[in-house]
Parts: sequence; structure tokens; C-alpha cells
Amino acid sequence: MKLEELPKQIDPWLACKEAKKIRGSLLVSNLTRIPSVDYPEEKSVNLHLSFIQEGEFSVIRGELTAEVPVLCQRC
Repeated sequence: MKLEELPKQIDPWLACKEAKKIRGSLLVSNLTRIPSVDYPEEKSVNLHLSFIQEGEFSVIRGELTAEVPVLCQRC
């Protein structure tokens, strides 16, 4: 599956002024702040960001979607 390239940096003020929408995917292995989990295959995180201007406020709305395996802690 081809992943869309996400920008390395975003100017949030300009993105809000232009009402940008950014969609893409990241490989879980590139997310260094997530504790390592044994994945049977390389998984991706889908990212959707919307930049908007609401009156005098700049607003960033985002959604992340990922499949995360969790091991039962009671067993």
C-alpha cells in the first residue's frame, strides 16, 4: 500500500488562513513515542488534520485511526 507523504513542517497560521486539509499515513515504526509493540506486520496510522479560522481563533482539528494490539493484563 502506498502511503501519502506528509509534510515535515506545517505553518499552522498559514494553514488556518488557507483552510487546509491534510490526510496521510505514518508507519507505526516511525512513531518513536509509542512504546514498542510486537506487530505481526507493519501497520500504519491514518491521519486527518483540518485547519480553520473561527472568528479570531485559529483551530486545528485532527483524527488518528490505528489498529493497536492489546494484551490482556488480567491473564
